[in-house]
Amino acid sequence: MGTGNMRWAAFQDRLRDSLLLRPVLFVLAGLVLAWLALALDDAAPTLLPTGLRFGAESARLLYVTLAGALLTVAGLTFWVRSASVSLAASQYSARVVSGFLEDFYQQSMMSIMLGLFAYVVAVYRVLPVTRESSPDVAVLLGIVLAAGSIVVVMGAIRNAVRSMHPGQLAQSITDVTLLRIRSFAPRQPGVSDSAAEAHETDIPARAGRQVRSDRSGFVQSIDEPAILAAVPAGSTVLVRVRVGLFVLERRPVVRVWTDGEVDVHAVRDAIHVGRHRILALDAEFGLQQLVDIAVGSLSNHGDVGSAFEVLQHIEMVLRELSRRALPRTATTMSDGTRIIRERAFTFDDYVAVAFDRFRRAAASHPSALAPMMTSAALLAEDLEEEGRPGRAATLRAQIPLILATAEASHDLVEADLQRLRARADRLLASTETGAG
Repeated sequence: MGTGNMRWAAFQDRLRDSLLLRPVLFVLAGLVLAWLALALDDAAPTLLPTGLRFGAESARLLYVTLAGALLTVAGLTFWVRSASVSLAASQYSARVVSGFLEDFYQQSMMSIMLGLFAYVVAVYRVLPVTRESSPDVAVLLGIVLAAGSIVVVMGAIRNAVRSMHPGQLAQSITDVTLLRIRSFAPRQPGVSDSAAEAHETDIPARAGRQVRSDRSGFVQSIDEPAILAAVPAGSTVLVRVRVGLFVLERRPVVRVWTDGEVDVHAVRDAIHVGRHRILALDAEFGLQQLVDIAVGSLSNHGDVGSAFEVLQHIEMVLRELSRRALPRTATTMSDGTRIIRERAFTFDDYVAVAFDRFRRAAASHPSALAPMMTSAALLAEDLEEEGRPGRAATLRAQIPLILATAEASHDLVEADLQRLRARADRLLASTETGAG
């Protein structure tokens, strides 16, 4: 992902995180709409037929009622969202629950209600002061908008219920994670593991120039072109962090070996540190959230069906990662500059994130362990066909690990274990046959 795209994604995340921007915009929109409606009444005072007009006194009474009703509806909408967040907090991790607070639909619904309230107040203010008769268009439009608030409440309730479903949560996280993977890892079909990932990572023995973080927080993005532009040609650059890691203030994030001058400020600014992780810039974070949902489904309710549904999304993310040339451990540029990524995430690391915690949580659920074996085997077969035997072996290695997790559990009867052993033998045999 280029620098401009990273900044745009970070800006979008800040907008989603802002609790004031959208409500303020909708309030301004409500005031502008009121001004336009009143201007239309001034320009065409007899635009509406007699049956749709209101007297000044009846319009004032009606708008007082509407203002109170809109506040009630806004409070109800907020309560629905608060209840859904409370329910989510009892089931999912804080990483997942944070998404409920930033839900675009719910924030928009609350903002619409505030905008409608602003419109009603703006029209009400002119009724008893500057008008002998009611502004017919403005009054009627307020009634129509207030009636529409009922649809807003119904939509908010439906969205809150749907957002609690593990599959719905997993789908939204998967969509963003897949976009992130496609942006930072180019697809290279037919490239073997050794050709794509074998690189020199020797670090010079002498002490290098340390660049330290000027704040504490999560690494949200790393602009490697900016780092390379800030060091002389032929330098060796060791990036000691990756996106998603938490760094402390004054902790070294980059080390540079060079005989020339290094623009330390430019190197430091190339590693953006913020208050929280950004899903749109952090594929590992998305995979962790998917595992959180699956583990929460199993831990709280033993909901194997929901865990299986989330497993399909985890498989989608791993499938996309398996097709991609992930960032290399080291890269040598045309000018001789070498950049080493000390904590770069490999495909093996992603597989560990996807399976390790999930299989431990599913240790007492054979109907969850069996699909995990199948997913690993199917992905391994796909990778063998694409000429990536190293990554296929990583996935095949998960099958005996899943079986060992089941055998170590004291909650499974022998019949369950026998079925899992039979499935493991069958899947390992089929993947080895396909590899051969």
